[in-house]
Amino acid sequence: MPRTSLHTIKTLGFLSLLTILFVQACGVFETRKAQPPQAGDGSTFIQPDQPDIVITNLQNAIKSLNTQNYLRCFSDSTFTFDATTASKQSNPGLWDNWNKASEQIYFNNLSTAAQNLTGDQLQLSNPRSVQSPNMDQFSADYTLTVVHNRSSSGIPTVASGRLIFIIRADSYGLWYITSWTDIGTGSTFTWSDLKVAFIKG
Repeated sequence: MPRTSLHTIKTLGFLSLLTILFVQACGVFETRKAQPPQAGDGSTFIQPDQPDIVITNLQNAIKSLNTQNYLRCFSDSTFTFDATTASKQSNPGLWDNWNKASEQIYFNNLSTAAQNLTGDQLQLSNPRSVQSPNMDQFSADYTLTVVHNRSSSGIPTVASGRLIFIIRADSYGLWYITSWTDIGTGSTFTWSDLKVAFIKG
């Protein structure tokens, strides 16, 4: 064999060996382990086969400002919202056709205003539940905190009042909020007021 050809083969062999060692060292073809989900990020949605799970899902959706999971807490066709008396008086006509699509618009706008900020949560106290086979009437005092970028415009970041949810099971045994009543307590900023502030963008 000519000397040049032998030198070329040796060189190619050495380069191939270097390539194999480099690939093994870098682990290019190794399968990476999936990262575990971050605990407490609020984005978890649990199948609502019990009425109390609906409340948990709602709190998680608010904590993460996850619009998709927020909307999944409500019935598609039968959902209604009854605003506080004060809000209905100060915003006549706004609530006449309020539905799930309205919730989506308001919550999307709120999420945008709260982007990259933290501290959002829904706290419930003095809960009361009255259950029948396919319905749960859940009521509680609420404190809703959403840290948004419009506080300098006079929109509070905390709303409080009392809520009443009618939660019903569908034909598949999954539960959804079909009716929501917001009740003001005194002159505090309520959830209804927050919806008014963000429904128009």
